[in-house]
Amino acid sequence: MIKFKLEDAKKIGSELGIDFKEFSVEDFLYGMNIEAEHGAEDKKTDVGADDPLIAGKIALAHLLESPNYYKELEKMEKKLERKNEINMPKVYYCRHIEKGVARYDDGLYLVQDECLHKMKKSMAGVPVYVGHQEIDLQNLKEQADGYVSECFYNEFDGWFWAKFICVSDKCRMAIKEGYSVSNAYMITDSAEGGVYHNINYAKEVLMGSYTHLAVVEDPRYENAFILDEEDFKMYNNKLRDQKELHNNKKNGGTKMFKLFKFKKEEVKEIDNDTLIELENGKTIKIQEMIKTVIENEKDEDEKKKENEVDMGAKVKVGEKEMTIKELVNKYMEMNKNKKNEEEEEDEEEEQKKKENEDDNKKKEEEENEDDDKEKEEKKNAKEAEEIKKKLADAEKEKKIENEKNKKHFDKIKNDRENNNKAEFDKEEVEIMEDKIKRGKEKY
Repeated sequence: MIKFKLEDAKKIGSELGIDFKEFSVEDFLYGMNIEAEHGAEDKKTDVGADDPLIAGKIALAHLLESPNYYKELEKMEKKLERKNEINMPKVYYCRHIEKGVARYDDGLYLVQDECLHKMKKSMAGVPVYVGHQEIDLQNLKEQADGYVSECFYNEFDGWFWAKFICVSDKCRMAIKEGYSVSNAYMITDSAEGGVYHNINYAKEVLMGSYTHLAVVEDPRYENAFILDEEDFKMYNNKLRDQKELHNNKKNGGTKMFKLFKFKKEEVKEIDNDTLIELENGKTIKIQEMIKTVIENEKDEDEKKKENEVDMGAKVKVGEKEMTIKELVNKYMEMNKNKKNEEEEEDEEEEQKKKENEDDNKKKEEEENEDDDKEKEEKKNAKEAEEIKKKLADAEKEKKIENEKNKKHFDKIKNDRENNNKAEFDKEEVEIMEDKIKRGKEKY
């Protein structure tokens, strides 16, 4: 497609007698290039606009109708592009929670990384709403503006992120308007309050389950935000490069801040909405920095006068006098000692906690060993009882068998004695007289 230059626009403008009072030569050039789209490149729509004179005449006709014709046309095309873009479901990434103390309706709560790592599995599948809402399971499909697919820890910034798909125009428009994100979860286990980095908190969350993710204007965590897939990739790459620079011992140069707007194109102009990425990975808008600086610079002269103190002046502290400088040094030393003591207490508490865990684990193992030993003894006793019973049964059977055999033997013995006696009775004893009588009868 032909691309006309400014010289072409000026030449054709001169030929057509245009004074460029109602519109600029740049507007005329823009119109000529728009009309050149209807040139020989597409024969179906070719009106000869490759010719600069024809393109100029068409552009002039439109600009005479309205000097803002092509500006309005551009706005309308961009609006149409946004509408087409909105109608499709889109994947986003958001950082929504980090360890530390946060304010809830009933006070400050402490949430540590260990708890957040355990909770992250519960976020997969929860609904996304524009604004916090009560969950209606029966109408979830109609009410939900999206769904979370996963929750993960980002090692580059120390935050927990969620990946979610946005399915409603309401949700996509809210994100385009700069809404942030907040989460909601039910606490299932907690501990009593305490002090974390010199901040008193009412409760420590030990375990919970996410219920939904909300796209909101005012998030609970002020540094939470939402990115699309491309911007999330760019964001992580920036932090990865920054981490590599910090780890590179050879890099002795001055570190520079990074300016961006979480968009694909480079930032050519810096305005109040431009974000600055600090060395710690956190981001802040320029307008917020300006507001903070202006507030701090109010009544600067009066503050300086108030702060102008004679460091050599003496004040009475208890029963002795000290200079302001000595007092400041003493106070700083006490704070330093206090901080060191608190850190030592934290370390001792952590060590004690670890020792208690080790003792409990050892005790549990010993109890398990005792249980196993008791079970083994019971098992051995049961087996011994069974063996003893079997031996007794065998002895009893043996005794019965012996008695049975003895009876059988006695019977055989008695039968034999009776038979011998009968045989003896049958035999006749022949005496001498019988023999003589038998001889006489014979002869």
